[in-house]
Amino acid sequence: MKTIEAVRAYKIMKASKLTKMDDADKMKFIKAMRVLRPIAEEYDKDLEDGRNALLDDKYEEAQQKGAKHNEAIANKTQDGLLSFSELKELNDYFKQTDKDLNELIKELNEKEITITIGRLNEAAFEKLVASNDMNGDDLVALSDVILE
Repeated sequence: MKTIEAVRAYKIMKASKLTKMDDADKMKFIKAMRVLRPIAEEYDKDLEDGRNALLDDKYEEAQQKGAKHNEAIANKTQDGLLSFSELKELNDYFKQTDKDLNELIKELNEKEITITIGRLNEAAFEKLVASNDMNGDDLVALSDVILE
């Protein structure tokens, strides 16, 4: 399974109510969450660390330059306007940063993991669904991970 599938399932599970489920199925659900939690926490940490590495002080300076340029345009003043080459350099920097960030996210999302969790049978999953108001995407994502 891909990391993002486990992360998404954990986040859906974390927000789920278990009120209509049998006790044995609740325990399976909780045990599955315990397996998925460290994966989700590591994913969030890796994503945050990667963002912090990419969005450093230079990124903050570039944002400020862009904001000053936009403000100068809005106020119709020369103070803060960037030349064409400066704008191109700024644009290239933001494009590269976005590309690097998207590559990081893709790498983290696509990482294959092997886990063993107890899965819910169809009747238990139906009770889980009855306990929650989930959209179709969430139902499919969750069923892919915890439905037998």
